[in-house]
Formats: sequence, C-alpha cells, structure tokens
Amino acid sequence: MLVGVGTSSTGIHNLPDGAPPDREYADWAWNWIEETIAASGDFEFLFVTGHYQTVDSRGEYNKALNLKLVPLMQKYKVSAYIQGHRHTIEHIQHAGFENADDVHVFGIGAGSLTNWVLEECNQV
Repeated sequence: MLVGVGTSSTGIHNLPDGAPPDREYADWAWNWIEETIAASGDFEFLFVTGHYQTVDSRGEYNKALNLKLVPLMQKYKVSAYIQGHRHTIEHIQHAGFENADDVHVFGIGAGSLTNWVLEECNQV
C-alpha cells in the first residue's frame, strides 16, 4: 500500500508521504512503479491506473500521489491516469497541464452517486 487509509478528518491524504503503514514496502512499490513505467517502451499511448485519485474537479486529492506519481507520469510521458474511488465520471488535467500531450486524468468511479454540487467545484 503506497498511502495510508483514512478519512479526510484524519488528514492522511494531506501528508506529503501519505503515511504508508509499511514504509519499506511502499518504497519498494514506488521503485517498482517507476521501473515498470520506464520499461514500458515507446508507445503511442501509455496509461497508468490506480484506485485513489490524484486530482478531481474539486482540486488536488492526495498529496503523496501528487508529489510522487504525477512527476513520474510527466517524466515518462504518460498519456492518462485512470482513477477510481469517487463515484463520478470526470476528465481533468492538473493545474498548469494545458497541452494535449500533458497527462489527462479520468475518474471512472461509475458515476452512480452525486458527491457534491457543481458550485463546489474549482473548475469545470
């Protein structure tokens, strides 16, 4: 597990290291992720998937993923990050990612629930 499990009230998603329950395993996993992405070769499209989101329409979600995963995706020219967790369907890009070649983020949490009202979103 790369980041700890918690609620927004525990603040785990705001910690730079994500408070992994097993730091040695998390370090191994981060190294494996980078090696795997780096070894993916020269493809027209490269996708990375994960359960927790890096960003959603309300802004940054998980600080550890934003500090570690997003730079890896930029470095290795990942086309898109496909994320779950929230029950929404979204297409987002991180702030400052304005080129078509930048990492696109797709939330595919089935869209079965309304988690917030549109007025609470940062940008749509």
